[in-house]
Amino acid sequence: MDQHFLIDTDILYDHLTHNQKNERSFLTTLMTKGECFTTVLNASELYFSAKSDEEKLTVKKLLYSLKVLGLNSRYSLDIPLYSEKFNSYRECLFYIVAERNNMIIATNSPSKYDFGKVKVITKKTS
Repeated sequence: MDQHFLIDTDILYDHLTHNQKNERSFLTTLMTKGECFTTVLNASELYFSAKSDEEKLTVKKLLYSLKVLGLNSRYSLDIPLYSEKFNSYRECLFYIVAERNNMIIATNSPSKYDFGKVKVITKKTS
């Protein structure tokens, strides 16, 4: 059975800036192991950082290769359960999306998410 990965923005940035020809990016490796998702907030962060038309096109192409999840209001109902564990609502919502959809979080900052029942992986642990 395919695994479902929720990809954090740092992994997406790494993929966009990956320039080692002999080595796959972590995102590319995950895409061979299962379905990759991100949220509209993560996608927005990428577009916010893209300054040139070329960068915006590159972000658009990357996002077409993923499934970008919207944020339903039902996710906000769980914010009080986790608000003390996170520094921002964005991190909290990201975790809740992963939990509610039985996804594995892929991030370069596992300590933000490694307190609960959601599995968290990094390039080093995959």
